[in-house]
Amino acid sequence: EVLAARREMSRAAQGAIDRRDWAGAEAELRRLLTSAPRSAEARVRLGRVLQEQGRLDEAYDAYRAALEQ
Repeated sequence: EVLAARREMSRAAQGAIDRRDWAGAEAELRRLLTSAPRSAEARVRLGRVLQEQGRLDEAYDAYRAALEQ
């Protein structure tokens, strides 16, 4: 059940990314990271979303956290 919920959050985040709905993608990825805090993939995706919003310091932090996982 937990894995199914994580997959759904990941799909929702990707759908938002595909629509360029950066705020929606960020919200879904942050939810996903609450459930799976060690997910390097989710952190990289969050970094991309933050970068697209021009939030470069936050994007850097997300990318760095992904490398540390």
